[in-house]
Amino acid sequence: MNKYITIAIILSITAILYSCKHDDRDVDQEMAELKEFILKKEAEGLNIDTAGTGIFYILKNEGAGPTPQQGDTCFIEYQCYSLNDRLIEQSLDIYPPNGIWKFIFAPDDMIQGLRTGINLMNAECEMDIIIPSNLAFGKAGTANIPPYTTLIYVVKMYDVRVRNN
Repeated sequence: MNKYITIAIILSITAILYSCKHDDRDVDQEMAELKEFILKKEAEGLNIDTAGTGIFYILKNEGAGPTPQQGDTCFIEYQCYSLNDRLIEQSLDIYPPNGIWKFIFAPDDMIQGLRTGINLMNAECEMDIIIPSNLAFGKAGTANIPPYTTLIYVVKMYDVRVRNN
């Protein structure tokens, strides 16, 4: 009987150590893939900038006017991809018929990285927002987003309507 308990303990410890090591490897793998992606985009001549919060972005069209503040109404269209170009979701599928998502900008209503990126945009701004998993869904992932997945949101801000006080 003690033999079986010892084997069970050894297997449990091995599983725990493997899962910890596996998590570290996944974070390391994600960071290596992100670095490779950024270097590739820079080699293509794209200017990748960063917000001090950890997201990266490629400004495609600067736009004009104010950036959204809490309580302002935003109108955006987006596609969300993984680093390997797998389409995860797009606003056209969620907000028919035109794919424009109208929402009140409130910092707690979306993943941190997307919130940060949208906060940099104004009307007619177009931007690719590159969000490491620690600012998205992290090690938990979602039903259709694996753990430690960097997301790329291709976003067009159609309008920012300032909240009337």
